[in-house]
Amino acid sequence: ISTLFLAFIVASATAFLISRTLLAHEPDLALAMVLVGSIPCSNMLIGWTGIADASVEDAIVIAVAGLFLLPILSPILVRINGNAIIPIPTLRLAGNLLLYIVIPLVLGYITRKRIVAARGKPYFMELKKVFPGISATGILIIIFFSVAKVARIILHKPVLFLMVAAALFIYYLIQLTIAIIAARILRLPYEQGMILLLGATASSQAISLAIAATMFSSLTVFALSFKPLLQVFFILGVIYGLGPWLKRFW
Repeated sequence: ISTLFLAFIVASATAFLISRTLLAHEPDLALAMVLVGSIPCSNMLIGWTGIADASVEDAIVIAVAGLFLLPILSPILVRINGNAIIPIPTLRLAGNLLLYIVIPLVLGYITRKRIVAARGKPYFMELKKVFPGISATGILIIIFFSVAKVARIILHKPVLFLMVAAALFIYYLIQLTIAIIAARILRLPYEQGMILLLGATASSQAISLAIAATMFSSLTVFALSFKPLLQVFFILGVIYGLGPWLKRFW
């Protein structure tokens, strides 16, 4: 519960604060920040937890719960925090979230059942290695065309990139600090405490990017397109930099 609270409520509040201060004069970038704080990480939380040698079983429970809560809470949080920036069509946003979550899950389940029935589970396990690459290619195509649309703006105003990078770094730093304090107050062991840290800092890339690409401006997509690189380095820093220290003191 504490991880989900930090991932949804606290993260959205942190993102809103940054959007109304550092990015107050750039509404498209501010909206991207709101999306970062309102759409937390789900499946990648499991992967990060495994790398951090924390409790994967607990991470799976939290990831599944977060995935079910996302179409309910995220539209409300985006509406509350983003409506002051631009009008947010809440019902359309909720519908898109359901579309991007439920349909891939259903199609994935059907595809798996049919492949296993036709060719067997070993063949499916071998074929499954190709799927992440296909998904990543799709995301890269979206990023390429979205960034290409605003290339002239970025060239004439490169400070936008620095603003996005600074805002994201400050967001991750605030969330990490809050999570460490919360883990200490709750007296969580390392295995659960690290999940709290990862859940509070990581946010979904694919879903937030899909929402931005279909509902908002290309500049918002541009701001989100740099998040994966910064997020990966930051979380790896948490795992390998803070991780050994946290294991000794938690």
